[in-house]
Amino acid sequence: MAKNSIPWTTDRRYLAVGGRVGSLSNTLGADAPETLAARTELRVVRVELAIEDLIGSAPAPTPEQIERLRRLLPPVNGVYSAVAA
Repeated sequence: MAKNSIPWTTDRRYLAVGGRVGSLSNTLGADAPETLAARTELRVVRVELAIEDLIGSAPAPTPEQIERLRRLLPPVNGVYSAVAA
């Protein structure tokens, strides 16, 4: 079976949030704060799914690559990620 080229389109998380966006757009309007928040959540889910797909298909990174990736992430409360290498 061929892998879906856009893996997040059939994921239930994406479909659930996408359905919520559609429902809120119909009932409250496209510019309602609730609709805009749901659209933001839909983008977050899409990014999560794309990252999961990328990580699942990539070979294990080297410690140097992990450190380079860690530096791309912004610090949280002044502390950089402490992900184990």
